[in-house]
Amino acid sequence: MSEWERFTLVFEGDLRSFKDNIFRADTTFGKPCAAGTGDAFARQDEAEAIANELFDALADLMAVMPPNGRTREQMDAMVKAGKALARGRDL
Repeated sequence: MSEWERFTLVFEGDLRSFKDNIFRADTTFGKPCAAGTGDAFARQDEAEAIANELFDALADLMAVMPPNGRTREQMDAMVKAGKALARGRDL
């Protein structure tokens, strides 16, 4: 699905005061397909900040882990961590 096929709006107010079924509301933008409380944009910003801190901490841990004498589990964990770092940095 294209990023232009959906969009998000944030309103001030109490979702509980919406008396009718919110998914049957007809607006000039069409019918809603998702609803939730809170500001998803603010939560996303917070989640990205936490993820960046975790990526930095993981990279630091990987940098100080001695390359010799690793167990198979440690080597597997390092590969998994490296893939997660590469994927996460593309967010």
